[in-house]
Formats: sequence, structure tokens, C-alpha cells
Amino acid sequence: SVAILNARDEYGSSSDDFIFLLGMSFNKSLFTGYWNLERHALKTEKFPEIKSELNFMYQYRLSKIPISYFIAYEYEKINNYEYIQQKLIRQE
Repeated sequence: SVAILNARDEYGSSSDDFIFLLGMSFNKSLFTGYWNLERHALKTEKFPEIKSELNFMYQYRLSKIPISYFIAYEYEKINNYEYIQQKLIRQE
């Protein structure tokens, strides 16, 4: 499944997300993973903040009762955090 989302953040600047999601289910087990590329301040900044996330989750159902354990791992990398590139150009 792939989704492209457009949104406005709390400051009114535009942002978008590109999400790739994959999941597999076996009896009592569920494995999901996704990759998300998120951009912030597309209209207000010359160099937008770009965040990339990678997430994996394994879930195991204990019984017919909806009780389960899950393990999740997430890696996040942010380029141009707090719009540093834009601030450096303004200082020159």
C-alpha cells in the first residue's frame, strides 16, 4: 500500500508525506513495516525539513481474547532540522 498525504501543520505551512506500508499475517502473528518520507514548510522555506522514518512491528496474539504482545523498532532521520540551511543563508 502506498499513500501520498498533503496537510497543513499548526503554523499554516504546507507539508506532505509519502508512505509505503507492507504487512503479513500468519495464524496468531502479524508483521508490519513502513517507510515514511515527510516534508515540512514546503511553501514558507527555501529548504524544507525532510524526515525519513522506517518502522517494523511484530505482534503476537495470546488467545481469542484481544490480548497481544508487540515489539516495535523505529529509526528516524531528519535533514535540515529546524530549517538550519535557511538560517545559515540568512546569516551570510
